[in-house]
Amino acid sequence: MAKIQFKSYPQGQTVLFLSDLGENIPENDPVRIVSRIVDGLNIDSLIETYEAFGCPPYHPRMLLKVVFYAYMNNVYSCRRIAREMLHDIYYMWLSGNEHPSYSTINRFRSEHVKDQVNSLFVQVVKSLVEMGVLSLDVQYIDGTKVESVANKYTFVWRKTVERNKAKLEKKILGVLRQIEEGIAQDNSEEPESEPVAIDSASLQGIVDKINAENATMPDFLSRHEQAYGAFPKKAVADSGYGSEENYEFMEANDVEAFVKYPLFHKEQHRPFLQDISRPENLHYNEEEDYYVCPIGQRMHNIGTYRRKNDNGYTSYITYY
Repeated sequence: MAKIQFKSYPQGQTVLFLSDLGENIPENDPVRIVSRIVDGLNIDSLIETYEAFGCPPYHPRMLLKVVFYAYMNNVYSCRRIAREMLHDIYYMWLSGNEHPSYSTINRFRSEHVKDQVNSLFVQVVKSLVEMGVLSLDVQYIDGTKVESVANKYTFVWRKTVERNKAKLEKKILGVLRQIEEGIAQDNSEEPESEPVAIDSASLQGIVDKINAENATMPDFLSRHEQAYGAFPKKAVADSGYGSEENYEFMEANDVEAFVKYPLFHKEQHRPFLQDISRPENLHYNEEEDYYVCPIGQRMHNIGTYRRKNDNGYTSYITYY
């Protein structure tokens, strides 16, 4: 039996000439595009945040590239970014194979770019849009699920998505909010505590508070308009956003809606379609404005009433 010859496996051996990390990264890869854009950014105000004495710091442009690339790949924790720089070739290439600690990355974010990261990040995204690499025509709200071959993220690399269906973070505002959470988590030195038992009333209070503090769909779309000067052409969201208020807002601002209404899924099943108590299943005479009940009697319009929700939106309900 012939002896099998394997390729050389020189793990742990010292090499005389180090290979170029970038030789395995395609020329049109998004990481190179991010690098070129950050190279072109004016960071004079960022450089002014550094002192001219002490140990030479890592170059802010390098850290900015690493942080932005991390953000666009759903990585916000300083510890996670520091780990990626040790074993991910893309991060290693961006950093020039430098290995700043997580505390260094944290100080960079909190002491140097905290007041500038939003504007700089928006500049990067706008540049990617202008280059045709990134699309912001469609605004995806939360973890939207749709029945089609579609990507559920806001940031979609146009060329890469056709090949690898690359997944990037869904919206700038959501990214920035999670960035703050990541910074807060990294700054926390307190050990993890045991979970506290909570009753249903307390849980409902927490849920109500979260719902009150979260932004509604008009807020999402309005912030998009403020950041980029125009509303998205399309908005995709799950049935939790299917309300008259949201549909009316999107229609008024020429945003094409791909948003299910709350009963969408129930309407697909036979029990719903056969439920004669549902107004949707009753015969409606549009010309004379009346419904016909299951036993054949007409139900006439008895008036329209106004109802205002917690957001101040007024809807009009017709009773029969």
